[in-house]
This record gives sequence, structure tokens and C-alpha cells, in this order.
Amino acid sequence: MIYRITISIYGKDFDPDALLKELKGDFIVETKIRKGAKKEYIDGNFEFSYLDLFHSKIRSTNDYIGRHEESIVNLVIDNYPIFIKYGVNEIDLFYDIYYQGFQCNFEILDSVMIKKLSRLKKIKISFPISVYKVTKREMSSWSRDIEKEWGW
Repeated sequence: MIYRITISIYGKDFDPDALLKELKGDFIVETKIRKGAKKEYIDGNFEFSYLDLFHSKIRSTNDYIGRHEESIVNLVIDNYPIFIKYGVNEIDLFYDIYYQGFQCNFEILDSVMIKKLSRLKKIKISFPISVYKVTKREMSSWSRDIEKEWGW
């Protein structure tokens, strides 16, 4: 399997620009929307700000998912005071799962990491998941790329 985890950060009074100036960790900014920005495809403006981040190594395989999740959990824990300071109300650790075959079984974080996140009482944390079936060729190609990226 291949995993991609997006850290989505939300808040009605959230200031993503100020947060990014202080945010610690190894991440890539994917999307940044400020409250009041015009929506692209429907009428209206955003009623909240949000920020999507990726770990610097965007995808992982079963061989690296433990390290990947640990890095993401540590980023959330290490930046918790900054999240509170800049008005974050909610964080989604959004999993995109890509698999090849007939059945798709996986674990979202282990009990140790869940326990660490459960201590963060002032922010709602959710784990939405999307699952995609891919071809053997796509799986092989992506797996090789990930091995180069995460390889020892």
C-alpha cells in the first residue's frame, strides 16, 4: 500500500500566515485559504481559514508508514501551543490510501500515537480516509520513487 497524509488545519479565527512564521518541522505547504476569501466553484466566501500541509516526504509505503506517522504526530504535538495561539480549532490527518489487489486492510496510527494525540484537548482531531485502487504498474512505479525518497 501507499499512504499520503495531509495535515489539514482549520479555524474561524485562525491566522495561517502568522502560524507559518512560527511553525516548526519538516513540511510542505499545499493549500492556504484565509477567512473571507472567495470560493472558486460556488458562490460565497470562506467562513474559516485553513491550511493543508504535507510531510516533506509526501508518500510512504508499509515499510515507512510508522516513521511517516510518527513525524506527523510529532509535528502536531510540537506545534500545539502555536496552533492554540493562532486560533486553530480542528486538525484533520487526512489519509489517502492507494492499494493494488482485492482487499485493503490498514491501521491508522498505533495506540501509542493515538494516546499522544488524545492529550491535545483544545483541538478536535479527526482521521478522514479515502481509498483508491491502482494498477500494478502504478504501485510499482510509486513504490520505487518512495524507496528512493525514504531509503536508508
